[in-house]
Amino acid sequence: VTGWSAGDGVRAELSPVLGLSDDLTGLTGYGDTLFVALARLTAEPDPVPLADTVTVRADGTGELTVRWREGTEVRVRLGDFQVDVGAGEPRRAG
Repeated sequence: VTGWSAGDGVRAELSPVLGLSDDLTGLTGYGDTLFVALARLTAEPDPVPLADTVTVRADGTGELTVRWREGTEVRVRLGDFQVDVGAGEPRRAG
């Protein structure tokens, strides 16, 4: 489920930040819970899988580091009523 339908020649891909799980069981905690995923909509005929182009690391409560394959890094902080996105320094992938 990606939230949109892909038309002819368009591909939709969704990649959960902390991986896929076949079992959707358990507790999410006592407070509000936010599930984060990367999404891509492309018309490329044979795109590289999204999971091969980006990695995401959870750095703490509401903090993520997104690193693209070419080395660009972005830090995301999810707050109660806002999202802050800051570009990090370019780094070598790996």
